[in-house]
Amino acid sequence: MSSDMWEERVISWYSEHRGLLRDEAEMEYLKIAQDLEMYGVNYFQIKNKKGTDLWLGVDALGLNIYEKDDRLSPKISFPWSEIRNISFHDKRVSDLASVSVVV
Repeated sequence: MSSDMWEERVISWYSEHRGLLRDEAEMEYLKIAQDLEMYGVNYFQIKNKKGTDLWLGVDALGLNIYEKDDRLSPKISFPWSEIRNISFHDKRVSDLASVSVVV
């Protein structure tokens, strides 16, 4: 979504929720925020074995690998239920479903 589209959306949300009590406004904010693609994701800059810059996204559902310029659409996803082992040694995470990344 472009910044102009975001601006229009924020103005629309503001006008829809104008006049709410603080607690009500916070609840409405959380309802909107939780539906955003990046809500609850912590990002870490990583490199793969080839040295390509990527993002590692960690959220409640699992681990996601994103391309450097796109943090909305994961390139690869690993649900927690499918991750059996994560090894870490000297800034290197490996044994993640045969993926090795440098953090």
